[in-house]
Amino acid sequence: MTKFNAKQRNFIENAWNHGFSDRIIAKKLSVPYLVIYTYRRSLGLSVITVSENRYDTWIQLIEKGVSLEAIAEQYEVNPYSIKIMLWRAWFKNSHFVVTKTSANSPQMKAGFYFC
Repeated sequence: MTKFNAKQRNFIENAWNHGFSDRIIAKKLSVPYLVIYTYRRSLGLSVITVSENRYDTWIQLIEKGVSLEAIAEQYEVNPYSIKIMLWRAWFKNSHFVVTKTSANSPQMKAGFYFC
């Protein structure tokens, strides 16, 4: 396993905290992807956690007024993909509830709420 110095470890862990993928981190450090992947796994950090960090970071950046294009460039994804991934992440963490509008009405309405 490749040994990283303190500055590199700090960079890698900070990048994971902001949701950067192993591939992007490896590219920035000019090391093979598997080196970063193995290091992440050795720390017990799951790809799901990194993805959740990514979505949280994207939401924070969007709230600060950063454009989707700027975020997409930084994370090497398509701006449209950001919209889709955030929507899917939100939908996965919400419940879809179908309720009748009244006891005698055949109409149904859908509602979302967060867990």
